[in-house]
Order: sequence, then structure tokens, then C-alpha cells
Amino acid sequence: VGWRTAGSSGVVPAELFLDLVFVFCLSQITRLVATDLHWLNLLRGFLMVSVIWTIWVGFAWIGNMVPDSQRPSVERIGVFRLLLVMTVASLIVLGMAIPRGFQDDSWIFVGAFLAITALYVISFLYVTRGSPKMRGNFLRMLPLQLVLPAALVASAIVDRVPWSPILISAGLVTALVANRISGRDTEWEINLEHADERFRLFIFIVLGETIIAIGFGASEGDFGIAVVGSILCGVVFCTTLWWIYFGLVAYHGVRHLEPLDHPQRARATRVIYTYLHGVLVVITAFLAVGLEVAAAAPLHTLNKRMTIITPLSLSLFIVTVLVIHYLLSGVKEWSLLLPAGLLTLAIPLGRHIPAVGVQVVCASLLLIFVLGRELIANPVTREDLPVSIAP
Repeated sequence: VGWRTAGSSGVVPAELFLDLVFVFCLSQITRLVATDLHWLNLLRGFLMVSVIWTIWVGFAWIGNMVPDSQRPSVERIGVFRLLLVMTVASLIVLGMAIPRGFQDDSWIFVGAFLAITALYVISFLYVTRGSPKMRGNFLRMLPLQLVLPAALVASAIVDRVPWSPILISAGLVTALVANRISGRDTEWEINLEHADERFRLFIFIVLGETIIAIGFGASEGDFGIAVVGSILCGVVFCTTLWWIYFGLVAYHGVRHLEPLDHPQRARATRVIYTYLHGVLVVITAFLAVGLEVAAAAPLHTLNKRMTIITPLSLSLFIVTVLVIHYLLSGVKEWSLLLPAGLLTLAIPLGRHIPAVGVQVVCASLLLIFVLGRELIANPVTREDLPVSIAP
């Protein structure tokens, strides 16, 4: 088994275009959840984000299978590019249908998902046309992978609680099982450089989606000092999470995974990229919900559910990055547990102070930690000071 780490193996613009449409779907979900903070709607949001992630990660690994010699052809008119364009069109329809995904007219959402599933199967078979063994393994796993589309169809037919969430949850669990089994394919030459770049860029785009959510929330009320404060806190959240992720995870995948033997690399790649990055996407989506609601009413005291979402999302994001960093490098960054723990202590404050107050507390904690960590890692010396202020 070869693990390609050299050559023309980067992400191509066609893949990034596809990623932007996926983020549009995520923004639709955050807006849907932000309009109704009932526990059932939060569950629906979680299931929808999980469904979107399942689609995205499937196409991400298909792109990873394109040989380096054929990667430039993705940018030219060809079968694979046409399949990507058709997928983009289906995703736009899916995204527009998300607000109706659990309503009486959810068939548009289900129909778009079925079209995307068909395009996924065709894309996989096209990319692996030179590998009969990989095709055979995929076709053997296809019944398991079709359980999620079948579950969505069944949920649209039943259209009632609790059966719809149960059916979709069962479909997602089956998709995870299928991914775990298919990950044992010994013929797939995983492109580590492409995987690391594709997943870190998607996290970057998803973090940017939180800024869009803040804009949606801020546009719903009177624009004043409190709204400006909420916006600035949201920018601090996005920036500090970006700093933590890209400082500890991004760009490290190839260096740490390449020396491992095949079984360890296969297992680590699946856990780190498919599973834990999916956790980061779900957490970031719920953070966007919290920021949108707070920006819409920064001076209001939040209800019980909203007091939890923002601090807990920030804390869980940091803990997940800690886990990924440990799996990649074997180094335990215990210092990350300090801001993660302190952020959870801000949860009770939400019942007593306005939403923007909770944001200021959380933003201050993150800024102090990030700046302190940066100064410790890169201390300012006498040589760094300008001549005019050096003692």
C-alpha cells in the first residue's frame, strides 16, 4: 500500500466550490435552529448537520482517491467535473429545502438527498474505474450505505415524533459502521497531503460561517452599542478558535501520520478526519446558533438552553482539538483544559446577566489564554523592542 505525500496532490478549486455549497447548507440549519430553541428542534439541527457531514466526508474521500496524475483534469471539462456540478445543483436544492426537512413537504429535501446519493455512487465508481478490487469492496458495502437514504424516506413517510429522529439516527449509525468497515480497504492509497488540506480548509470555511450567522442575528434588531459588542465578541471567538485549531492540528497530519504503519494510519486517519473533524463541524454549527441569537437580542437574558450553547460549544471545540492534537503527536496539551473548564463556569451567568455580558466573559477568557500562551511560547526579548522604547 502506498501513501502519497508528494506531487500535485493539493485541493483543486472545484472541490472548494463544492465546500462553499455545503457551508450554505450549514448556514440554513443554524438559521432554522435559531428560530426555535426547543430541545426537539436542537435535536433536529444535530441530525441535519450530521447528515450534511456524512455527504461532505463521502465526497471529500472521493476527491482524495483521484490519482495525482489525473488531478489537474478535474479543472477541465470532464465526467468528474460534470458530476461535481450536478452535485452542487442538488446541494443547493437540499439547502433550500432544509427548513422543511421535518415538515409535511419534506419530500423535496429527501429527493435532493437521494439525487446526491446517486451522484456519490456514480462518482465513486468513476474514480475507481481502474481498481476492480476497490469497486468490488464498495459495491459489497453499498447496502449499508443506502440505509441512511432509506431512513430519510421512511422518516418522510412516518413524519412524526419520535419515529423520524429515531429512523435518521439509525441511518447515521449504520453509515458510521459502513465507513469503519470500508476503511479497511487495503488498496486505497490515501493522499495524506490532500486529506490534511481538504479538512483544514473546510474547518476554516465553517468557522467563517459563524461570522455570517452573527450578521444574520445583528440584522434582526436595532443596531446599537450592545450589538457591536456582540459582533466583536463573535469575531474574538472565531479568531481564537482558528488560532487554537491551526496552531495545534492543521499542517500536522502528514508529518505525524506518515511514519505510522498501515493499520495505524488507516485507523488514525478515520478517527481524526472523518469522526473528530465531524465533531468540530457540529460544535461550530451550534456555536453559530448561539452567536446569531445573542446578536439578535444582546441585552436580553437568555433562556436555559441558550445559556449553555455558546460557552459549552467553545469548551467542547477546545477539548476536541486537544484530543486530535494528542492523537497526532502524542503530546498532552493539558493547558487547554484551563480555558475549557473556565468557559463552562460561565454557563450559570447566563441566567443573571444579558447575553452580551456572557459573551464578554467568554471572549475575555479566550483572549487571556491565547495571548498568554503566545507570549510564553514566543517571549518578547530586548532585541524585539524598537530602539525608541528599549531600556
